[in-house]
Amino acid sequence: MNIENMTETEVKALAEEKHEVKGYNVYLVDTGDKYYGYSRIVYKDEQIKYLNDYAGRHLKDTSKDELKKMYLENIENQIFTDEELAAPLKNYDEYRAKSDFLHNHYGMQKPHVSIFHIFHNEQEEKEYDEKVKDMIYDRIAFARYDKKYLDFVKHHEELHDILEQRFSETATDYEYQKSAFRFEMANHEYAINWQADYDTLSAFGNVHWHGDGYGGREEREAYFDDLEFNDVQRRAYEDARKEYLASCDY
Repeated sequence: MNIENMTETEVKALAEEKHEVKGYNVYLVDTGDKYYGYSRIVYKDEQIKYLNDYAGRHLKDTSKDELKKMYLENIENQIFTDEELAAPLKNYDEYRAKSDFLHNHYGMQKPHVSIFHIFHNEQEEKEYDEKVKDMIYDRIAFARYDKKYLDFVKHHEELHDILEQRFSETATDYEYQKSAFRFEMANHEYAINWQADYDTLSAFGNVHWHGDGYGGREEREAYFDDLEFNDVQRRAYEDARKEYLASCDY
């Protein structure tokens, strides 16, 4: 059974429970399959495959009740209403979750064609080009949609721009900025990364290559200039760097 290829009607017929979460239909289904097993399957028009979760991804001794609790609790922080997306940000984790939702989940509501495609021959490339030539591009989903979904694409991009505006409003919040930098330093293994500043700061925008970090503060200032950081952000980064390196046991 390949549940990812099933229609919502087919999944609904198998489901033990259905929950509506922020406008999305969440089905709890026991497929009996070795990998999928007791699963969470999510739909909003189309199946939102990256929001699905399967028993096979978790420890074998995780009970059905534990999986159910996990599935329903996690989904609350993985999907967002328009109003939630437009609200002021509380912390960097919230921004990351909302950004992930917009980039990886929201666009799956409608049929689309990803811009990421591997061609095995020229014929495949020609067929792909022919298929998408009259489609509209969604810069947030990195995908193309039929022209009838123009309003959907526009709204998607508007939501993303609103979120980025909210993120820009945190630029003078020292604690917010420091926590964001600390997270990305850990994410990029700052203490052992030979281009630590470049990789870490690339998470916050486009930067040019100014060196591997051994040039010290001068190189970091060049990266800060690329990102147009204010004094609060520069101080927060330097303090995050000190704290992170002090916490590392190398």
